Amino acid sequence: MSANSTIPIEVDRLSTYAHSSSSSEKNDDAKNPPSTTEDGIALAKAKMDRDVAEQKRTEAVSLRRSRGDHPEFLEIMGLEIVDIHVGPQKKLFRVHRGILCDKVPYFQKMFSSGFVEGLKGKAFFPEDDPKCFDFFMGWIYFGTLRVINASTALEKVEYDLNLLSLYTFADKLCLPELMDLVLNTYKNTYEKYNRFPRMRQVLLLKIQEPTQTAIFTAIERMSLALKDQIKRLRLQKSCGVSCVPILQFTTDECFDSARTS
Repeated sequence: MSANSTIPIEVDRLSTYAHSSSSSEKNDDAKNPPSTTEDGIALAKAKMDRDVAEQKRTEAVSLRRSRGDHPEFLEIMGLEIVDIHVGPQKKLFRVHRGILCDKVPYFQKMFSSGFVEGLKGKAFFPEDDPKCFDFFMGWIYFGTLRVINASTALEKVEYDLNLLSLYTFADKLCLPELMDLVLNTYKNTYEKYNRFPRMRQVLLLKIQEPTQTAIFTAIERMSLALKDQIKRLRLQKSCGVSCVPILQFTTDECFDSARTS
């Protein structure tokens, strides 16, 4: 996938994903707009108050940064909490709206809207994996991906699948920075543990156009490159010759060519 095909935040694409991530509860609410009831009026007023507070927080953070100061932790987080229910079992994640919307324009658009999510401060993602979203929350708050020292083969496969799911989730939300971070994590994992996700793991994911994603491209190139070299590498290893430089070059080349930025 080319660099320019992922970076722009496409309004139509975000809007489409918003509809596909809706729950039955949200659809029921949409049929009976809350703004036509007394409760709806109260929700609209509460939303307006939250939006004003959020605007003041954003302005305070921007002002501090423009002066070269570091914003306070409370200013970055904000006071408002939003509820995000993930997966078929609707696992609840309570997240600070401030930092979530600052890092993800998709959520800024969602919780600032006049739709159910914006009025009630809650959203549903029934088709996504809670474990993947847990990794996503780690990135939201800390800017890094949690590293798990997997000891069994099952744990290693689960970790790889969680990262792959996170990559596709980041792709849906148009977050090239997070997508590149996942690529870096895979690259570092391979260099440290000589372990790499298999192509069939990528194909297990629900990707509409897998051949157009950078993670697919990187793994495909890696698989093809190693396939041609595997016999020679085994021979070198049996003869006591280090194969690390060759693998290092292959890894760097495949991943660097698949980056989104």
